[in-house]
Amino acid sequence: MVPVICDAMSLSPTYNPSVKEINVLAAKTLTTIIKICWPRIPAYRGRIFQAIAKTWMYYFNKKDETMCSLLKQLYQVFEASCQGQEKADKDALLSFNPSVFKPLFA
Repeated sequence: MVPVICDAMSLSPTYNPSVKEINVLAAKTLTTIIKICWPRIPAYRGRIFQAIAKTWMYYFNKKDETMCSLLKQLYQVFEASCQGQEKADKDALLSFNPSVFKPLFA
């Protein structure tokens, strides 16, 4: 279920604005799943991190504060569930593009 939700969250609404609704629902669903199933989340760490990063980059560049706020909440729940296992991925994104990703992790 997690990979499918990550794929839905990663859809880019470039050509279809209604895709944003799918992104929102996927982010909320993923947040709920992480809160309930947190012991199993590290197994999906890479997939979830990739989806958050891709979605964040799109909405951050579009300056969509509502979606960015939702993604920050999702990341905080995700980070808590990983108990530090996501740190290397976080550091890699900060090295790659600190101006885009630093606000996500703030």
